[in-house]
Amino acid sequence: MASQLDKVFTADPKSVFELFLSKGTVGFYIPAYQREYSWDENNIARLFEDICGGICSLYEHEDAITFIGTIISILDTDHKTIKPYIHGELPSEVMSVIDGQQRLTTLSLLATCYYQKLVALQYEISSTSMELNSWIQNTVNPILNRLRQVLEIDRFSSDEKYRYYPKVTRSYADQWSTDSETAQYDSPIASYLFNFLTYIHSDLQLKPRGVLNYEIPKHIPKENLAKHERVIDNVNSLSKKIDLIINKGGDDTYRFPAIEDILSNDEIQIRLLDKIVPKTILASVENITEGEKSKFHKIIRLFILVNFYLDRVAVTSVVATNETYAFDMFEALNTTGEPLTAFETFKPKVIDLVGVKAYENSQERTYINNIDETLDKYKKAEDKQNATTRLLKPFRLALEGDSLSKHLSDQRRFLNKAFDSLDSVVSKHNFVKSMYETSIFLKQCWPEKKQDFPNLKCFNGFESKELELCLGMLRDANHSITLGIFVRYFSEYNSSNKTEEDFNKFVSIVQAVTAFFVLWRSTRHGTDGIDNAYRDLMKNGHTQDGTLICKPICFSMNKDIVDLPSVKDLQQALYLKLNDKFKGPISRDTYISRAKNIQTFKNNKALTRFMLLIASDDVVCSSQYNGLVEKGVSGSAPNFNSEKWEYFKTIEHIYPQSKPKGWSDCLSEISSEHVIGNLLLLPQYINSSLGNRTWEEKKLILRLLCCKTEDKRNELIDLAKTKSIELSFSTGSIAIGSKYMSHVEAVSQVDDWTNDFVSKRSENIYGLVWDNIIQWLK
Repeated sequence: MASQLDKVFTADPKSVFELFLSKGTVGFYIPAYQREYSWDENNIARLFEDICGGICSLYEHEDAITFIGTIISILDTDHKTIKPYIHGELPSEVMSVIDGQQRLTTLSLLATCYYQKLVALQYEISSTSMELNSWIQNTVNPILNRLRQVLEIDRFSSDEKYRYYPKVTRSYADQWSTDSETAQYDSPIASYLFNFLTYIHSDLQLKPRGVLNYEIPKHIPKENLAKHERVIDNVNSLSKKIDLIINKGGDDTYRFPAIEDILSNDEIQIRLLDKIVPKTILASVENITEGEKSKFHKIIRLFILVNFYLDRVAVTSVVATNETYAFDMFEALNTTGEPLTAFETFKPKVIDLVGVKAYENSQERTYINNIDETLDKYKKAEDKQNATTRLLKPFRLALEGDSLSKHLSDQRRFLNKAFDSLDSVVSKHNFVKSMYETSIFLKQCWPEKKQDFPNLKCFNGFESKELELCLGMLRDANHSITLGIFVRYFSEYNSSNKTEEDFNKFVSIVQAVTAFFVLWRSTRHGTDGIDNAYRDLMKNGHTQDGTLICKPICFSMNKDIVDLPSVKDLQQALYLKLNDKFKGPISRDTYISRAKNIQTFKNNKALTRFMLLIASDDVVCSSQYNGLVEKGVSGSAPNFNSEKWEYFKTIEHIYPQSKPKGWSDCLSEISSEHVIGNLLLLPQYINSSLGNRTWEEKKLILRLLCCKTEDKRNELIDLAKTKSIELSFSTGSIAIGSKYMSHVEAVSQVDDWTNDFVSKRSENIYGLVWDNIIQWLK
């Protein structure tokens, strides 16, 4: 098969002059999704170190260059990425910059600095030697012409001010035009370049008045001033670096060949100056004052700097045929830069949807800015990309019911295709709104850091400790597949009257999903297809015997349906999916028999902790079976809430995980030390005191936690000291008669910890789990 790679992209090494002079009239266009110009003093210092290093290498080797990276762009012949523009007013060739705008902008600013230094120096030298003055002028003028070609596009229009286009512009802020009514250069780089070009073309027959005194245009909004000041600061920084090199011949950081060595060697002059300084000129220099000689040396160094910049500072110019290929190339080639996230490249579509002028005060701008604020707190590129992935994965679940990879190219294709496929402005508005609501929900109800517990600020003052607990458990269990459902119903709440009834509906949705997750996962050793069950429900809803029980939930499948499935419909659909998995109606007995031998601790620790907590809610010691518990009256042990989730953080293995000493041999044949009947929920500060102790020692510590009188507590403390049991917690901090410890008190009454008891306790716990959560599905 013949290769057609040239139809996808080309990659060519180019000098700065070749890059800016591609076909003579190339304009570089920076799309809206590109970050603002941000190079600082450190970046500029590194650039000059590399340039000076390259010049020193060229002094020694005739083939030396300084490579500064890759410029990736799109040759936009159809002008699809150019916004706004006027037909007939664009440069003949427009390159939309995907990567390299920081380098491109700085190279443009550097050209303005070189230009002004050359003009100023040629008029500073006022030698009595006409030959010397003539030689300097004849050398300077071609270089100035080349620098102008780097900076401007000559449109040969009658309006001298707007005849010359700046070669670098930015979307929305700038518009190429030869008409004063439509030309616009408000971005920091284009504003500076336009003013510079206006200045140098203002009166060429007169001596320049010195360095351009650029002032930020008064119409620039206050919030954009810092961006313009960045350009001014960098121009000053570039100028100072040039002065250091041409005035002093560099220093230890910016090395530069000795001027005497250059002027005494014709071969070196050809390499560095691209010409030989005539002997008569060198003789003239010997007869001028030291001050004039110093100026001559300065301009020679400047010639070397500018020639090297134009012809030996090199980039790889990668030109792709479309945006998708360009981003793929960028992702593959990028090693040190900060790749733009899929969200950043998506934002221009939203601006196009609303219109540039209307966007400033639009609801869409509020949505986009809110997401930006969330993502911009991540300063490292990798962290920002991870945060973007964290946003887009649940957003796609809510939108289409599908998963999304973490690769940039896949994320960009998803956003572009999904947005472009929507056939109305309203649908596209809802698309942006849904992304915003996804961001809000994640930030508050599904926080990234494990130590941050879900809060319900986005629910207008409504509170539910049970809702916080369910969300916290699902988050800790890494069950993010549920986010698609939650985001859709959160969007519904956000569009409602936000009454208590609306809030309670959302609570019921989360409870139903939580119950489904608990009953599915606690009866299986792994996930066993649960993600596919959610996706099927999101995309297709649920049909039973030809009847639609539950409508599809995801945005794209449901965009023409006003209401999402009711709580009852979703509960029924989830319950029927459980029945399908159990191959028959699920009941309390079938659930217990399936769950009791599962190694739940190894299966999912967050799920295990949740089940132990809900099984300890409002329980008392069993009146019939020693060591077990039964349901008590409401409020007898109120454990099922987010506060107790934070309090009971430790899961203790009664029969230890490692090979313990002092335990009955028969327990070595326990079905697994990870079954729920061998596990006990405890406050975190207790766990280290238990460790691998014998049952008698553990039992004493557990009894100490549950004692109901101070005398009994003191008696047990003395007994612990007698048995040399060291306690890692303060015994004075234990609340006498704590009503949250019924599940611990029951276990402390067991005489022997046996296989038979562990099995019975597993059944006891799972029975309580079932009793508490099955109501969430019915």
